Amino acid sequence: PDMTKQVKDRTSGDWKQETDYNVGDMVPYQITVDVPSNITKLKEFTLTDTPTHLKDDIKKVVVKCGERTLTKGAEYTIEQKESENGFKITFDTSKMENCAGGQLVITYNAKLLSSAVTTTAGNTNSAKLEYSNKILPGQNDPDKDNPNKPGEPGKDSIKNTTTVYTFGLQVVKKAENENGKA
Repeated sequence: PDMTKQVKDRTSGDWKQETDYNVGDMVPYQITVDVPSNITKLKEFTLTDTPTHLKDDIKKVVVKCGERTLTKGAEYTIEQKESENGFKITFDTSKMENCAGGQLVITYNAKLLSSAVTTTAGNTNSAKLEYSNKILPGQNDPDKDNPNKPGEPGKDSIKNTTTVYTFGLQVVKKAENENGKA
């Protein structure tokens, strides 16, 4: 699989790796995941979002596979711990056959908190995709000739980060006085 995380630029509307917003703004995010063709054979396929100085709104997370919206509670579960501002989506790989070889697009908003930093480091928001790195006998694998030994597969992961800055300024310079031409 592959994964890309992007933030929506507030002026152009384009999806980028970094942009600027004001404290209190709801910042739109998009995560695109290339789904492996053998997704139904994987034991684990989870996505964790970890924001810094942002709080994810998990009530409005939308997960799509192509044009179809996946069903929360059936095809995936989402959780947010009280002590954390991010979320974790756990996909039920046995129900992902229709997404095999396609793309998942996860969209949501996060509020830029008053604790946001105004330095050049910015406020990061990272996503991490974790997935099984082997298909083992007895683990959704009907292939009796699988050369792997039974057991628990290891994990691989992909991480991608976006940054939101809070010091962006819009300046309008006017000729002669405040009522002059811009």
